[in-house]
Amino acid sequence: MAIHACCQNSSARSSEQFRTRRALATTKWIVPTAILALLPKCPLCLAAYVAMGTGLGISMPVAAWIRGGLITICLASLTWFAAASARRVFASRRHRSY
Repeated sequence: MAIHACCQNSSARSSEQFRTRRALATTKWIVPTAILALLPKCPLCLAAYVAMGTGLGISMPVAAWIRGGLITICLASLTWFAAASARRVFASRRHRSY
């Protein structure tokens, strides 16, 4: 029995969509984690990195504010991703039990 061309294209397309979705799921965890890992511990170092990278100097209070904001955003996004993953796991367990 021959496979229709439309069926072959849809399976290849769904496989590509699965890989893309999986890559995005992995990336959304890696980016905030990498930012937290690479973020300097002192605001002065952050100000120096900004100055070296962009040529713009920022003050200590601004560097402290940016550092605190980055930490807050990264932790909030990681918490959100963890809650979404837990919600999916609990939903799949609930559906399997029926």
